[in-house]
Amino acid sequence: MIFFKNIKFQISKLTTLYFKNRNLFNDIFRFIIAFIIGFILSVLLSEIKPIVNYIKATSIPHYITQSLIYTTSFLLHLFGFDSYSQNNFLQINRTVGIRFIYSCIGIRHMAFFAGFILTYYGKLLNKIWYLLVGFAILIFLNSFRASIICLTQFYYPEYTEFVHYYFTRIVMYVGIFALWIIWIHFFGTKKRLSKKDSL
Repeated sequence: MIFFKNIKFQISKLTTLYFKNRNLFNDIFRFIIAFIIGFILSVLLSEIKPIVNYIKATSIPHYITQSLIYTTSFLLHLFGFDSYSQNNFLQINRTVGIRFIYSCIGIRHMAFFAGFILTYYGKLLNKIWYLLVGFAILIFLNSFRASIICLTQFYYPEYTEFVHYYFTRIVMYVGIFALWIIWIHFFGTKKRLSKKDSL
């Protein structure tokens, strides 16, 4: 009997805590849901073969790859290196170069970012322009990542694998997290929205 009274008391306390901090709990719940949906979308677009094959059959990967090649070449030029590129291949002198394959062009990261923004609070029009700006920023960050890999090949080739698979991925995920925080802070708060504007 005492056990059930204790459970009832704990449930009552939790219910009171929830209703006192309803907005905070709702925001945390919405963040978790948006994160999960972003993650699921990123897996669907980068791991599920029928979907990947469908995307590969479009011109989207080609345009992203060409943007990455151009931007990476530009960054390497800023660092004082001339680069050679052909199709999805890029290199600087005396290195093996890098190849932008599907898994390296950032579709996973863009999907992760998009899934979060689309399911978090905010006006639809703001979501559309923010996604476009965010995609451009993520392409630039991926180009920055690729340029670091090229420079590592040139100066410290023995560390290329580590830099490629571990270190430079941090750049992408920090960028995504920063874009999320900017969205939440400036565009994704419920207080700024009327019911008809929210999704």
